[in-house]
Amino acid sequence: MMLTYSAAEAVLAGMYGLDANVQEKAFRARLKHLKRLGVPLGSNPGRGTKIWYHDEQVYQWAFCLELAEFGIDPTSVVGFIRDSWADIFQHFNEARGRQGEEELCFCSEPRFMAAPLSGGGIGFEYSWREAGRVRVDGVRRALVINLTAMVREIDILRVRADSTQERSDHNG
Repeated sequence: MMLTYSAAEAVLAGMYGLDANVQEKAFRARLKHLKRLGVPLGSNPGRGTKIWYHDEQVYQWAFCLELAEFGIDPTSVVGFIRDSWADIFQHFNEARGRQGEEELCFCSEPRFMAAPLSGGGIGFEYSWREAGRVRVDGVRRALVINLTAMVREIDILRVRADSTQERSDHNG
C-alpha cells in the first residue's frame, strides 16, 4: 500500500500520540532530518515532486524513530539502517504474518561507547526473539522493540490515515 507524505507523517505521529501542533513543527523537522540523512533509503526525487511511500519506507522511518526513543543519535541510526535494512525488513514482513501468534522482537545490548573506541563499528549487535523468550537476566542494559506490535499499530493508523485522506480528496 502507498501513502502520501502527509498520510505517512500522520501514521508516524500517531504512533507517538502527537497532536497536530507538535506534528507540524518538531516532529516534521525530525522526519526531514532523517530524509536529509538518507531515510527512507533511496528516496530523493527532487523538490516539488509528489512522493508516494510504500510500507517499507514507512517501516524505515518508524524503526528510526523507535531507536530515537532510546536516545540514539540519528546519524548512527541511519548508518545502522543502511547496513542492516535487508534483514530488518525481512523481519518486519515476518512480524506482519505473526498477527495472533508469538510476537517478534528486535533485541540488542547496545555498546555505543565501547565499539567505536575498539574499532568494532557502531556497537549495535542485535538478534530476533519471540516476546516470550526475551530475557534480561544478567544483562545490564537491553533495547527491545516489539516489531509485531509496531506493525499492528502502523496498520491500524494507516487505515485511519487512508480514510482521512479519502475524505479530504472528496471534499477538496
